[in-house]
Amino acid sequence: MSREIWQRRPHRWLAWLAGIAVFAAPLLLWNRVPITEANAWQATSGQIDAPAGVAFASDQGLTTLYRWSDSGLKRSVDGGHTWVKVGGKLPVNQLGSLEIVALAVGPGRTLFVLAGDADDQVLYRSTDSGSTFEQVYRSGIAATGQLATIVTSDKASVAVSAGDTIVISADYGVTWEESLMPGKVTALAGGKTLWAGGEGWVSERQVDSSWRDYLLPQGVVPERIVISKSNPNSHFVVHQDGLLRSDATGQSWQPVSIPTNDAITALIIDPAVWQTVFLGDVSGRVWRSDDAGESWAPLARPGVGAIVALFLTEDNRDRLYAASGFDLFWLPQTPLLPTPTFTPTPSATPTRTPTPTRTPTDTPTATSTPSPTFTPTSSLTPTFTPSLTAPPRPINRVIAPTATATAVPRTPAATKLPAYSPDQKPNATATPAATPTPEPPTPIPTATSYR
Repeated sequence: MSREIWQRRPHRWLAWLAGIAVFAAPLLLWNRVPITEANAWQATSGQIDAPAGVAFASDQGLTTLYRWSDSGLKRSVDGGHTWVKVGGKLPVNQLGSLEIVALAVGPGRTLFVLAGDADDQVLYRSTDSGSTFEQVYRSGIAATGQLATIVTSDKASVAVSAGDTIVISADYGVTWEESLMPGKVTALAGGKTLWAGGEGWVSERQVDSSWRDYLLPQGVVPERIVISKSNPNSHFVVHQDGLLRSDATGQSWQPVSIPTNDAITALIIDPAVWQTVFLGDVSGRVWRSDDAGESWAPLARPGVGAIVALFLTEDNRDRLYAASGFDLFWLPQTPLLPTPTFTPTPSATPTRTPTPTRTPTDTPTATSTPSPTFTPTSSLTPTFTPSLTAPPRPINRVIAPTATATAVPRTPAATKLPAYSPDQKPNATATPAATPTPEPPTPIPTATSYR
């Protein structure tokens, strides 16, 4: 009987068999499909809340990851495979949500968190990788949510902005030093030096604690400043309309062509190779550049939602992390090998290779041959637009330009603020406390690396 049905309606049976083959083929070939760019991103672990931010700390070969959201602060020591909730004594609002505004890692297991509402933000410090926190500073005015740490070979400092003022502590938050800036601070970044930015300007804090200022194109408001760890002159400024990059001298800023029309939400520089840059936008797309932003190659989307943050750890540069949607993802990378010297990428504007120092000769030369003192030539030195470079200024000048402004680098304030007490404001009379010496905490056991 079935043979007769088959002979009468062969086309119907063929259609059924074809349909079964279409639906079954992906299941049969699942394990034979190689990993491609479309599925190369790996989720670190299942999470139920979208991260508001992520950060990492590297200490003695151990990388610690941090992620925070309304539900709390979490820490991972195994590449994000497992997470532990930390953040004792950090404030929460009436709904029980954590009020972290910014987080910055310090040396060792030190962690700083700026938390609170828009009118009363307090700086907290942890010396045990976030397990417990203590208050170290209250701004007293509405802060702008900017926090950074500065780590050099001989000391570490923390800086927080409040309006047009930056306060800096070089003793883990016991005493504070104020610096008046040209205007409201909208971006703050730390590394070996401290950078700050506001509408139309950026400033760098020098080794001698003075500040040197540079003008940005009119109307540019920095949203974040990204500092290169391997090249002291290669930095980026992300603003509301695009991206700026410093020139070979680090003293002027030029626009960079970006691969997206959407807002930039994340930008990082490879810690060992300053030419490698990663960019993420609000639509969830990611790009990579190996020529300092001259050209961009698209990467796959890690998840659904905007790119909240991107980062590479110094100990594992072949793994790019991206916070997007409800999880933290990582993507295998092939990092470039660092070069022994800085070689700026050729562009339309002539550039030169910067030298580490400029040492004049002790005695004058008798001939017309130029001395070893650096003398720029028209073929090597880029043409700087006067409107993009500003002279240094004193710290106590008025914010509006005046005819008596001098070109001497400004120095930090002579007086320091007293130590902070949770029951008083910084401007209240108090006896400075002694610099605390954090006891070395119990090391976190090294966990198995997951791929």
